[in-house]
Amino acid sequence: MATVRLPQLRPWPWLTCVGAVLALAAQWWPWFASTLSLTRTDLAQWQLWRLWSGQFTHWSVKHLFWDLLGFVVLGFLAERFSRCRFAVTAVLSGGAIGLWVWLGETSLTSLRGLSGIDSALFVFVAVWLLRRGITERDRWQASLAGAGLIAFAAKCIAEVWLGRPIFVTGGGFEPVPIAHLIGGAAGALISLAPHRGGDWAAAGVGS
Repeated sequence: MATVRLPQLRPWPWLTCVGAVLALAAQWWPWFASTLSLTRTDLAQWQLWRLWSGQFTHWSVKHLFWDLLGFVVLGFLAERFSRCRFAVTAVLSGGAIGLWVWLGETSLTSLRGLSGIDSALFVFVAVWLLRRGITERDRWQASLAGAGLIAFAAKCIAEVWLGRPIFVTGGGFEPVPIAHLIGGAAGALISLAPHRGGDWAAAGVGS
């Protein structure tokens, strides 16, 4: 019976753990959430770190639960494949999403939630496994990864068409489905990016 062979994993994914603790702390202490939150007023004062930190805040416990679940599972995989690429994926996707909200979604006054970064990590992991499957001629792994990418693309198209997320609804906040598409594009870009010394993890950069 065919089995999916994962790439050799790197050491313990402590960056993912730090991000998870940050999100939990922001939910537990409102004063801390206000320090991290992304609002148009704060950005007008050039507090640009909020482009990233604001996405570790959430509107409700339910919102936090689903976003954090995805972040921990996908982050553990992505960071243990390559810590460097995990970090770049999170920074690039978070910054791109924050800038889009600031410059493109002018009707929004604030942004919260890790779902955009989760989308980036999902595509990063799926593309990574697809590449490995093709390289090692593992059709089962390549097929599963390809199906995951197709499902993700269909989800993003449906969310943009419907104007709301598929999995998390309600909660009294305005969804931003385009954030998932931006995150996914960032994840694909970093997963496919070449390195002069070969794969980043294989070259030791991911340690």
